[in-house]
Amino acid sequence: MAVVGDGAFNLFRSELPTVADAGAAVLYVVLDNGGYGWLQTNLDRVSGTGSRFAFTADRPTGSEGLARAYGLGYWRVDNPGDLHGVLHTAWQHCADDNTAGVVEVRVSLADSPPGTSGAGGDFPLREDE
Repeated sequence: MAVVGDGAFNLFRSELPTVADAGAAVLYVVLDNGGYGWLQTNLDRVSGTGSRFAFTADRPTGSEGLARAYGLGYWRVDNPGDLHGVLHTAWQHCADDNTAGVVEVRVSLADSPPGTSGAGGDFPLREDE
């Protein structure tokens, strides 16, 4: 199992054909916040939300079509209450069929893992502040 952000997944999802050809039972859990959330959070922190630049956007990822094109499983979770059941189904699919699967989980920029206080970063503050 690989737990990755959608920005990182977009960089290496071109390897899905290789994973499919190899019959590797890998489950990708993709946290979808619309792009590069760490960068967006830090940009918002130093420039406010009115910046003309954006590292995230609410748009389709295209992962479903890509996964299905290579015969891989695909699931989407938009409701947190569905996560446990979908992960169980996807995990079982990978175990039974020896194929990879992709589970996209919609998250927001404000979401953070349990036990953390939110996104951190080392972006410098603006000089005019």
